[in-house]
Amino acid sequence: MKHRQVGQQLLLALLLVLLSSTSLAMRCGNRLIQEGDTKLEVLRKCGQPSFVEGSGVIEREEEVIAADQLQQKLLLIGRQQQRRSQPVETWHYNCGTNRFSRLLTFVGPYLQRIETGDQGYGLSGCKQPPEASQNNTDDHPTPGNAPEETSRRVLDAAIEFRQLHRDNLPENKQLNDAKSETAEAQQVFRWQDDQGLWHYSANPPN
Repeated sequence: MKHRQVGQQLLLALLLVLLSSTSLAMRCGNRLIQEGDTKLEVLRKCGQPSFVEGSGVIEREEEVIAADQLQQKLLLIGRQQQRRSQPVETWHYNCGTNRFSRLLTFVGPYLQRIETGDQGYGLSGCKQPPEASQNNTDDHPTPGNAPEETSRRVLDAAIEFRQLHRDNLPENKQLNDAKSETAEAQQVFRWQDDQGLWHYSANPPN
């Protein structure tokens, strides 16, 4: 009886490990999809999703560090914040009868989360496309191996989604987003006057 309980506990622990690992990865044939992959990599390995759901945009703050250009040293003398808006998409893959569907959430071009969805139906859409199966030993193909048509579709979809987002924003919000995308680190100059006092300026000293 005691051995049976130990065996059941080990089986339960193994199932928990398998469930946790599958939540971070997805297989299409013998191709492995992981968090951090790009949209283009997912398309190469799994083909087109069953459908794509747009979830809006997410804003992220990034720190820009200004450097001491006069002394040519990376001395921290100020920080400024810039915000970037990135589109969020969820790709749905129907993995067929007797399997669960998979939900892939992208923030910008990168895969952020892999989730298990509802029960699948019909034929499986979680399999590698024919062009990928010709070279199935390479889990990370070079960009030259991808068909140009697939790359063009991904680029067109990204442009269309971003334009749709901009059309729905107020005019002042569009201007702020455009400024944040082109924001660069500001150069700060430091110099010492005759009295030994230090000064900081965006322009070089005379």
